[in-house]
Amino acid sequence: MFKRFILFLATPWLGLLLLLLVATTSLSLALSPSHIKTWLQQSGLYSKVVPTLLNNAPSNESLGGGLSLTDPGVRTAAEQAFSPQVIQHASDNIVDGTFHWLNGKVAQPDFSIDISQANNAFADNVGNYVLTRYNALPACAPYTFPASSDPTTINCRPPVGFDINSQIDSLENVLKTGNSLVPSSVITASNLRSVTSNGSNSNQPLFAHSSLPKYYHWLKLAPLILGALILVDAVVIVFVSATKRNGLRRIGKTFLTTALTQAIGIALGIYGFHFLQKRVASIATGSVSGLQSNLLALARAMAKNILTTTSILTASYLVIGVAILLILWLKERREKRIVPSIPLPVTIPARLANPTPMAEKPAVPPKPPLVQ
Repeated sequence: MFKRFILFLATPWLGLLLLLLVATTSLSLALSPSHIKTWLQQSGLYSKVVPTLLNNAPSNESLGGGLSLTDPGVRTAAEQAFSPQVIQHASDNIVDGTFHWLNGKVAQPDFSIDISQANNAFADNVGNYVLTRYNALPACAPYTFPASSDPTTINCRPPVGFDINSQIDSLENVLKTGNSLVPSSVITASNLRSVTSNGSNSNQPLFAHSSLPKYYHWLKLAPLILGALILVDAVVIVFVSATKRNGLRRIGKTFLTTALTQAIGIALGIYGFHFLQKRVASIATGSVSGLQSNLLALARAMAKNILTTTSILTASYLVIGVAILLILWLKERREKRIVPSIPLPVTIPARLANPTPMAEKPAVPPKPPLVQ
């Protein structure tokens, strides 16, 4: 009775452990720096971040003088300075530094993003844009002066008394020391602050007292722990079953049912993901709408990676289950063939066992010869 109870618990527990092994293995393999960098690159986000930020910038946002983030020349200058390569370099820096922290190598993420070089290039590009605009202006009429001395809004080129180069240098210095497009300081984990429930920044560092490294550590260990538990559970099932063959057959069937359950889950997951894509496409608004297709591409890359690992493990379960049942069937079939057949007892009639000797026939005398 006790063995039946243990067997009743161990069999579904084996199926649950197999499902958890698939989930933890898929996540632990997917959440790696190389995979995340590949997903971001394949999504095309690097080429859309700056244009999306500029598209959603306030129309009254000023960079100095008559320049704003909505000015086509400023947009071009920003997109050239903050190129996809610059954004990718910063993103890779964040990913590597964050995983150093998750793996317990440092107390907090050690990324450092210094975009002063890109900001200087932006200022130089804006200066070139302003100079090109100024050179294209008509000369001021005799005895007239421009309406403004601001190089970004001046409407004609005065013959004397105006040094455009010094004006552009002043504008570039303003942009290099700080503007509304980029922060003036180096971005590190220590100067990032968490956000409160009302959307304002708090004084609490973003990564302070976080339990993410502990969770990530256990996620990496989970496949090994679950694998050991599965092995122990399988041994228990074999030894508490009526025969070892019955225990192995039960294990094989559990692998098959788990593979079937996992296959159904994969099919439902694919259907649900496509449904969510359609929903997101219909409700995305605001700043997210500009990155909608890229975010969906990022989600697809993540799902594809996880689905690949899940499918491989599901196929492995199917092969193991079929192999166990097939080996047992072949073994039983071979045993039936080699078992010797036991001869059945044969009852011999008494008259055949002790036959009565037949009476001998009298000899027939030879016929006399014929007289001629």
